[in-house]
Amino acid sequence: MSDASDAEDGGSVSSGDSATPATPATPATPATPATPGKPLDAPEGLGALVLFSARLDACVTFYRALGLPLAGERHGDGPVHHTCDLGGTHFALFDAAQAPADTDGTITPGETPGAPVDAAPRAPAYRSAGSQFFGLTVRDLHAVAARLRELGVALRQEPTQYSWGRRMLVDDPDGRVVELFERPS
Repeated sequence: MSDASDAEDGGSVSSGDSATPATPATPATPATPATPGKPLDAPEGLGALVLFSARLDACVTFYRALGLPLAGERHGDGPVHHTCDLGGTHFALFDAAQAPADTDGTITPGETPGAPVDAAPRAPAYRSAGSQFFGLTVRDLHAVAARLRELGVALRQEPTQYSWGRRMLVDDPDGRVVELFERPS
């Protein structure tokens, strides 16, 4: 039997040198779950969703049109940002041009703090490496779609019926895809 198969079977692994004694495999100690199937150190939920925007005013208008009750907030001498509680998750929008540098004093490659809006980077393309999207539940998807259209927002995907509810996709002013869905009542 090979060394690799010994390790897979829980046996000892040796270096192949017959003069070196084999070391017995140490079994992993499972974490004690708080609830069945969930380790104590597993996340309990999403604590915060923080977005940095090159088009802050437009994003504030957009997310308010979705129904988020954003309010201006400032911590000490930090930048003014817009926040709300979103079902127990802290949602915040910051102006990317006012974002502090990384902890080592540098700016992340590809970012240009203070760049004019037309030169500001946009979010990665939908479903490309580094991209993401998040979903928000709404009570009336068609009413939200109508408010967005009034603002001139093009819908990436029109409200569409699925077995689990209705869904649409839109791009925020920075190009982030946002999923909006209405669960069946």
